[in-house]
Amino acid sequence: AQAQAQAQAQAQAQAQAQGGTDECSGRGQASPREPARELSASAAAAAGSLVRRLEDVSPLVRSEASKALGGWGGAALVECEAALGEQLRHASGSVRCAATAVLSVALSGALSSWGADGGRCVDGGECALAVRAVYAHLPCLELRCDDSDGAVRVVALEALGRLHAVLAASGTSGHVLLADHVIDSTNHVPLVMRRLSDPSSAVRCAALRALGKMRPGMWEGSEPSAAVDPVLSRCEPFAAPVDGACVPPAAASAAAAASAPAAASAVASALLLLPSLDDAELPVRKAALEALATLGCGAVAKCAPSIVLRLACDSVGLRLAALEALAVADVPTLSQHARPIALRLADADADVRAAALGLLLRLERAALRRLVLPVSRALLDTDGRVRSSAAAALSRLDVADVAPAVPALAVWGPACAFGGRILDAFSLGQLDLSRARLAQLPDGALAALCGHLRLLNLQDNLLTQLPDDVSTLLELETLRVGGNMLTELPGSLCLLPRLRSVRAADNPLLMPPASVVERGMTALRRFYTDLSRVGGGLCRSAKLVLLGDGEAGKTSLLRGLQRGAPSPARRDERTIQLDLSSLSVGEGAASAVKLSCWDLGGQPACEPPPPP
Repeated sequence: AQAQAQAQAQAQAQAQAQGGTDECSGRGQASPREPARELSASAAAAAGSLVRRLEDVSPLVRSEASKALGGWGGAALVECEAALGEQLRHASGSVRCAATAVLSVALSGALSSWGADGGRCVDGGECALAVRAVYAHLPCLELRCDDSDGAVRVVALEALGRLHAVLAASGTSGHVLLADHVIDSTNHVPLVMRRLSDPSSAVRCAALRALGKMRPGMWEGSEPSAAVDPVLSRCEPFAAPVDGACVPPAAASAAAAASAPAAASAVASALLLLPSLDDAELPVRKAALEALATLGCGAVAKCAPSIVLRLACDSVGLRLAALEALAVADVPTLSQHARPIALRLADADADVRAAALGLLLRLERAALRRLVLPVSRALLDTDGRVRSSAAAALSRLDVADVAPAVPALAVWGPACAFGGRILDAFSLGQLDLSRARLAQLPDGALAALCGHLRLLNLQDNLLTQLPDDVSTLLELETLRVGGNMLTELPGSLCLLPRLRSVRAADNPLLMPPASVVERGMTALRRFYTDLSRVGGGLCRSAKLVLLGDGEAGKTSLLRGLQRGAPSPARRDERTIQLDLSSLSVGEGAASAVKLSCWDLGGQPACEPPPPP
């Protein structure tokens, strides 16, 4: 790594023009040099050493050498054109594989750099060198797609796919002019298509992935752009040889245009991929579905029946790939196959269920109305994504259409004004019915939400009691019932294991006292625990304590309350220290309150000592 960094620094510092030969294609045709940067002697030696390591007996060494050499970019590939050409034609398949991997990494890096710069290059700079390297070695890469070694074919096909992916990402068309040469997908599609019948499943997968990145249908009818970068247009000597002769770029382009077959449409390409959906190997079938998804709406619509059949396969990955392919289809196609897609709502895999609901969300209301039952069942799914998508789908329909299938809505009736809020409760775990002027909740209104509700907001209504089914909300964490007319909070709230907060301000609470509720759930649970332990009921006794200065009339006041008439106490009847007595307030034994009266003396001797 240090040698590579040093060599690259020296290469940038000592850039100058140099000529050479083009041997990467294996045709041995010499061509004049274009002004380019030259590697320093140490960098050239390091690059040559890396090339020789491609023949190492260790697979790990070959792999690391190919990565290192590919990362050097166009300058190293130009310097090592002849050596790489020999490695690409080496008798050993592992050596050819390592050399092909060099091209894969280098092509990707070179074209990524070119695309990031908006397709502009500085004369003699790294981009121009990379462009030269691309066209010097691209024929070799194409030849390796038909290599006798399966591993080489896989790497070469992956490189071609990477090449087209980078071109697409850079915003260029299929006919892109680099150094006056056309990278046309029609030159690569037949080459890759042949590999779909390869005996190796790995090669077939690589071919399908490459086709997915080439998007064969998008090239039809497009023409090479007339706007060519002035620097790249001067790279005439690096035209790919045609029939063993190095020709000028214009002639090479004309020959390529004359010999290139007509571009296949996306639909025709999709039909060519259909046999791969029945491949014996699962990875090949999955790669075929992924390739179909890149061909566009029309191609997927044409192949939709075959894709839908894969929704019932045993492989989760294949079912997901089929749903992702259908995601490209238009709404009429989805409506036509809505039933088999809806069956995936009962799939064992949550990702499959979420993907299926994502497709159903795109349906028209009329088509979605026919699927209310399976979609409503998804409201009870254990996965939050599925519940959220189901709620979003049902919220598009009228409450009258959804209520028969959703018990949480059915109890409110078809005229329910809170349909959207109730459906959101399944996905958000929160039901907000505040300021709705509710005097009571229908029976069973909360029971249907028992597995999902975490927050229940009933603030600022007209409730006189909480519904009984509030005790079924085992996931409830927060209860807000302030601003109602509640006189009692049921003790069953203390049995809810996750309940952490009860807000009940501005209620005429009698049981439990408001002071207990204000101290939180710990105090509320302790209150009801003690109540169940010692027995409960309404306590009709209290303590009355009379405090004041000496001879202020405390005893006279107490006698007047007890006798029902003024009864002033004489001076010699004043209280000394403490007098205990009782007082009954109220009419009737059932409603009377018995007060234990403590009449404290007000003499200085009875006063507490001053604070220290």
